[in-house]
Amino acid sequence: MAVGPHSPLPLFTDHIDQLQAVGEIGVMLLLFVVGLDVQPKSLWSMRRLVFGLGPAQYLLTAAAIMALMVWVSGLVWKSALVVGLGLAMGSSAIAYPILEARGEGASLRAVLP
Repeated sequence: MAVGPHSPLPLFTDHIDQLQAVGEIGVMLLLFVVGLDVQPKSLWSMRRLVFGLGPAQYLLTAAAIMALMVWVSGLVWKSALVVGLGLAMGSSAIAYPILEARGEGASLRAVLP
């Protein structure tokens, strides 16, 4: 969003297609790494957390980012919603590797039956 054609000051207007391709590859690699780390058996045992709290966390994060964008930058709420939904996607992807590095990623597995 910062360097694309819809940013307030597009930096790389001549290379939009190349930047989009690099961004798509980055998203695919991120999803691949997350997919390698998730085991179906553990995902099924945590289904209430994953399918209950996961969407709630995503929606609350998106709403908080949207409210911040409307309040700070004065964006129209529709534009702020798009930004909030996009940035909220990364909230778990950033936090999970940090928890794993600290050795706290498996703490939920120990708590859940």
